[in-house]
Amino acid sequence: MSSLEYLNLHSSELDDEIPDTIGDMGSLAYLDLSCNQLQGSIPNTIRKMVLLSHLDLFRKQLRGSIPDTVGKMVLLSRLNLSGNQLQGSIPHTVGKMVLLSHLDLSGNQLQGSIPNTVGKMVLLSHLDLSRNQLQGSIADTVGNMVSLGKLYLSLNHLQGEIPKSLSNLCNLQALELDRNNISGQLAPDFVAYANDTLVTLSLSANQFSGSVPALIGFSSLRELHLDFNQLNGTLPKGLGQLSNLQSLDIASNSLQGTINEAHLFNLSQLSYLDLY
Repeated sequence: MSSLEYLNLHSSELDDEIPDTIGDMGSLAYLDLSCNQLQGSIPNTIRKMVLLSHLDLFRKQLRGSIPDTVGKMVLLSRLNLSGNQLQGSIPHTVGKMVLLSHLDLSGNQLQGSIPNTVGKMVLLSHLDLSRNQLQGSIADTVGNMVSLGKLYLSLNHLQGEIPKSLSNLCNLQALELDRNNISGQLAPDFVAYANDTLVTLSLSANQFSGSVPALIGFSSLRELHLDFNQLNGTLPKGLGQLSNLQSLDIASNSLQGTINEAHLFNLSQLSYLDLY
């Protein structure tokens, strides 16, 4: 079927392996094999599908590594390999997929560090690398992805501090870094340019120290989770200006002082509050 352009076999109860001959479908632009029982590895012949713009291999039993040749699919706009058992590192060649807008590698067993080449994907709006075994620090080049709206890096082994370049992400809607080993203090401007867009900020279960950022002007923020860190000082009254806040969790820190009306008076949308 060398002329086929669209193939969707989502939830078709397929098993066995993805055949190497799939690479002969050179005209294919859309391929969805998600939610099946496919096993084995991602065939290297996939590099021959140079016209592919959508590749979804979500929730199967794929093993092995992500082939370096994935970077040859330069027209890809969506790549979803989440929910498998892929190992190895994230190939540096992902930086060649400059048209990519959605990249989801979550729920695998990927190791190593986040490659600096991710910063070349300036059109990327969704990046999910959560629930892996990634190490090292968050690549400073993440701040180059100015179109990024959702960044999920939770449940890894990331260390170091939040890079200052993260403040360049002016379209950021969700930032989830919980359950890592990230440390350092939260500068007042660490997500400054996202003050009109940020909806979810989850930094739970890390090693952040210093004071709680006031986040003044973050009018869209609905979820703020800073629990299980090493934050100290008092709770800033500026949090009381986050009128759309629905969930606030600052449990298991070393905060002191009192909480009065100024902290809570404007939080009319708040439905979850944890100060344990």
